[in-house]
Amino acid sequence: MYHWTTFFFPKVFHNYRRYLVAKDMKSSFTGSLRDRREAANAETDKVNAKIDEAFKKLAKKMISHADKAKNKIEDNKKPEKRAKLIRRYELYASAAAHLKEHLTDRSDESGGD
Repeated sequence: MYHWTTFFFPKVFHNYRRYLVAKDMKSSFTGSLRDRREAANAETDKVNAKIDEAFKKLAKKMISHADKAKNKIEDNKKPEKRAKLIRRYELYASAAAHLKEHLTDRSDESGGD
């Protein structure tokens, strides 16, 4: 029995049928298992490096924002504005510390293999 969506979305049903057929077929990758494993490891290293760079860039940005808020605190005399800027500084500094900590955790995990 067909599901009602097959009549409204025939292409989706066709793709799903193709998926079911392809699932039972053997792997079509060429080369040895070792080559595929090495290629996967190389891709993993490449993606991990990109992620680490993104963490570093974001941490640097958060530190920059925290420094900017800290400089504004010193220039401002109004208590309400100072309280806002202090809280902003704390949040940015906390976010930067968290990112750096997460980055060191990631490097410890990848170095332990």
